[in-house]
Amino acid sequence: MLVPLRTIHLSNTRPRTIDALSFREDGSLAMLCRNDPRLYAFDLESDSLRVSAECAGDVSNPSSRWRFSGDGASVIASSLDGVAVFRVDSGAERWSHRERVWPAPLGYTEINRTLLVAISRSSGEAFALDLHTGAEQWRVDFTDKITPPTVVAVIASGADLLLFQRGFVTRCADRARPRANISKSFPPPIGDAHYLGHFTAVFPCSTSEPRRVFLHSTGPATHGLGPLDIVSVHALSQRLEWPRSGAYAPLIELPNRSMLVLQRGRWPGDANELHVRALDDGAVLSTHAWNADQSVLASAIDARRQRLALATDADTIELYTLAG
Repeated sequence: MLVPLRTIHLSNTRPRTIDALSFREDGSLAMLCRNDPRLYAFDLESDSLRVSAECAGDVSNPSSRWRFSGDGASVIASSLDGVAVFRVDSGAERWSHRERVWPAPLGYTEINRTLLVAISRSSGEAFALDLHTGAEQWRVDFTDKITPPTVVAVIASGADLLLFQRGFVTRCADRARPRANISKSFPPPIGDAHYLGHFTAVFPCSTSEPRRVFLHSTGPATHGLGPLDIVSVHALSQRLEWPRSGAYAPLIELPNRSMLVLQRGRWPGDANELHVRALDDGAVLSTHAWNADQSVLASAIDARRQRLALATDADTIELYTLAG
């Protein structure tokens, strides 16, 4: 259950678009902001904001987005044109790689804290780079080289990769090459494509094993995927569908096999709500009010899984404690 703790107002003069949040060991909140190469630290006790590091590489591309690496030692800036990885403590560049990817700028997906995987926009290949060195580990054909895909994503799911393209999901393992035939079963065998129906967004949600992928559809119902539905997909078990009751935006995993989602109202004027939902069946465990005019830009949970932070587009951070 979420218990509101406080609202942090970051600035009244220079609004920030926050791409990533992370709780630090000293209790402060680390922030990465759009079009800003600096790493900020917000002291929750003194309400003071300071610059703790500045990234030295070229991150001026307006499509650049920031994230923290899974091990907390690096920050990652990815864009339409490539990716750069920097040290958290000093901002020094570890390495950079230039290659146009689908989709920009979130094409690079971290796997097991050791690899960054993306799909090349120019050559139509999925490829993996070592997170610490930038060395290429493998590369396989994937996308249609003639017709650009409308939605492409690479998602880690346990030891597998799930590759999404134009309504199809293809399951790969390491260098396993996708095949053209379509499987009617789910999960698809290694290398087989499976049609899920038209979807417009892919939400990688960093949950515990198995890794979950959430698809949001606005198209007609096909194979159980209908308008405003969200489907939980993972490679090690069957496809799970949540109850249909609006459009969801998965935010972050919470303790006790639950997840926080933002449920948007179906019609103009409907209230938005934060839901704590069970990972396995989507059952609503608790409901919390949310300002309908605010979007959630980033989320973070502390190491002891006792506090939660949500950054909004109103230049605020909402803090919660987790109870029950």
